[in-house]
Amino acid sequence: MQNNVWVRLSLTGKDLSADGKSVFDRPSVTDPTGNGNPDAVTCRKPVPLTATRTKFGPQVCLTNQQWKDIAAKGMSVSSMGEILARPTGPPADGAFPVTLVERRPPQ
Repeated sequence: MQNNVWVRLSLTGKDLSADGKSVFDRPSVTDPTGNGNPDAVTCRKPVPLTATRTKFGPQVCLTNQQWKDIAAKGMSVSSMGEILARPTGPPADGAFPVTLVERRPPQ
């Protein structure tokens, strides 16, 4: 099979069976760490988008190296599958996040 087909299958959480004809869902985990073969693809289970857990985001599939790089850089993957530069949500102590805004008069 061509590499671009393998990549498309992998990134959509699918894999090809040993017979080369049928496609099946890859197993997914709750919290991918990036451990294991750096080229292997690991899928994160869909994350709830609503408090009632009635609507879920997409399954996110990345290589183990990508998962490891995201964690090493302090980044996160949102419930919608977007890679974010910093984690979202309030700090662990329950306080509201504070943002420093520098205001200057127009020049």
